[in-house]
Amino acid sequence: MFKGYRMKKTYYKYKGYAHFDKKISIQHGRKLAENPDYVAKHSFYPFLHFTLKINRYKRKKKTPMERRVPKTREIFYAAHIDRYIFQHYAHMLNEKYNLYCLNHGLDELVVAYRTNKMGKCNIDFAKEAFSFLKEHPGSIVITGDFESFFDNLDHAYLKRCLQAVLGTERLSDDWFAVYKNICYYSYVDIKKILDFNKCTKDLALPRTLRQLNHCALAFSIKDLRERHFDWILPLKEDRKNYGIPQGSPISGVFANVYMIEFDEKIYELCQKVGGFYRRYSDDFIVIFPNTLQQDVGSQVKSIFDIKDFVSTSGRLELQPEKTKCYYYGEDSLNEIPLDGSSVLCQNQHIDFLGFSFDGKNIDIRKKTADRNINKIMHKARRIKKMRGFVRRDGTVVRVSFKPLLRYSSKNYISDTDKNGRERRKSTFNAYLKRSLKIFKGEPLLKSHYLNRRRHAVRLINRVIQKKKAIEKN
Repeated sequence: MFKGYRMKKTYYKYKGYAHFDKKISIQHGRKLAENPDYVAKHSFYPFLHFTLKINRYKRKKKTPMERRVPKTREIFYAAHIDRYIFQHYAHMLNEKYNLYCLNHGLDELVVAYRTNKMGKCNIDFAKEAFSFLKEHPGSIVITGDFESFFDNLDHAYLKRCLQAVLGTERLSDDWFAVYKNICYYSYVDIKKILDFNKCTKDLALPRTLRQLNHCALAFSIKDLRERHFDWILPLKEDRKNYGIPQGSPISGVFANVYMIEFDEKIYELCQKVGGFYRRYSDDFIVIFPNTLQQDVGSQVKSIFDIKDFVSTSGRLELQPEKTKCYYYGEDSLNEIPLDGSSVLCQNQHIDFLGFSFDGKNIDIRKKTADRNINKIMHKARRIKKMRGFVRRDGTVVRVSFKPLLRYSSKNYISDTDKNGRERRKSTFNAYLKRSLKIFKGEPLLKSHYLNRRRHAVRLINRVIQKKKAIEKN
């Protein structure tokens, strides 16, 4: 029955984390997920929740790197059987969404969470945008980012969009069960479980998330409902009619479906002037080619008319600090203030999907490069502190910084999984190499790639010199 399922059903994935239900095989999960009657009557488990903190740094010329307030994301992950159901329905919805996009001319415009864009990544999509811009000097460029995207998706509006994509006036019982448990979800903070284990006298109970994931269950669902029901959030009086969990397998597809009217409005506007539009989740770029500078106001106004339309029907708002408008001409980018003033801010750059374009050259986005710098510095400090290189299994190799230099200059490093099988893990340099290939030898990207080892040596020497200066004092 399941012969060849790994080739045909690649969207099913096994995960080894602990949850409120036991880990089940792909075969068993697939059998249940593909049964609509079972899905319609299935009692979904609460999500497990944790806050992902992403450290951010700001670097200025001739000054040390400044640590900024960490960026946080609320991540929710589903129980094992729930995840198989969400994976199956996400795949079916993606197929329907692909067909809808083809019929409405949106297939090339939306590039995130798609199943028919295999072999392409953010590098390809960024190249499409910058190549179009280079071919059309005198263009108006608008980039934007929606504020708290997943947290503000209106449930009623999402349901209408879902019905439009599925081509039905009423959701079937199984589809409604999936929709209801994504929109009106409940969750338990993983800290509650870990703190409970620390308060008990049994030292065998897991104290960290890594230890917890080795257990058969994260917590007994029976004990949760009978003794710790207050852990389950949100409370009845705190439930909202907007917001979906970020982290479930179907959330990304729901977000794409939610934006069908916005995409159609932008596409209609671009068609009139032969423009360009791409949206990657909540990031988008719009290019109006060959627009005269005196027509800037009307073009910008048309974008914000669409923004107002979405705000009234879908609760979405653009982030003011990330919504920018530019005029591109004569190998330069000038920012057009959105406060109504006519003064152009000269020599600006556009950031889109991890890359930066200043009107002449394309480079890795500054934040992306800084993140790699911080990673090398962190590893170098750890080696200096441990007086050796720490392997993945925890052992310390009493050597110099050579392993870090190899890591910083190679495209791939060898690693082994829990079964002892060898696998290749890509590094930041592999990303640089692929970027260089797709962008066809951009000078700044080429400089980053050719000088990667020298740059790593300079960062390591900075750590050594700082350590020596501290020891002298």
